[in-house]
Amino acid sequence: MTAAKMLFTEPPKKKKFGIDFHLVQLFFACMPSLAVYLVAQYARYEMRRMEAELEQKKEQEEKKKREEEEKAKELELKEAEEKAKSNPELLEVKTRLGKLEEAVKEIVVESKKQSSGSINERPRRWW
Repeated sequence: MTAAKMLFTEPPKKKKFGIDFHLVQLFFACMPSLAVYLVAQYARYEMRRMEAELEQKKEQEEKKKREEEEKAKELELKEAEEKAKSNPELLEVKTRLGKLEEAVKEIVVESKKQSSGSINERPRRWW
């Protein structure tokens, strides 16, 4: 009886489009790696964004410091000019000091040139 039923019944129809069990297994096997990769990419993106924000903040702080320093220098210069106007002898001393500094710089440059020239020349050996 069982053999007759098997013989005369129609076989079950195969699905024309279906997901293979092995593909499903492959998908589930790759999911943890894919999740870790995506989290790492997101973290890298966030780190770059945060570093860019920090650099912008640093640049803004540096600009503020520079502006404050420039303002302080300008104030000092104005005060010095006012003092110089009130005291002409001080102004004369400052100009003479500036000339002396330039002369010292020229002497240093010339001495460096002479010392480098003497280093390049080898002394003759007497032996």
